[in-house]
Amino acid sequence: MHSSSITPTHLMNPSFRIDDSTVKRRIHSVANFIFMTRWLQLPLYPGLILAQCIYVFHFANHRMANSNALNQSSH
Repeated sequence: MHSSSITPTHLMNPSFRIDDSTVKRRIHSVANFIFMTRWLQLPLYPGLILAQCIYVFHFANHRMANSNALNQSSH
């Protein structure tokens, strides 16, 4: 296999150049797209907050039950 078959011919051409403004514009548009997709996750946040509150509530109940059981057994 020849190295020229691996490398695209337009990359081997020294007159081929990518305009910096084109690259910056593409990077900027991709960054904006990624930044805007965070709003797709917005409906998940209230559910995650509610689930965390439920976990804290259950943890506190079990913690109090265990501490009360330990206090009763030590007396």
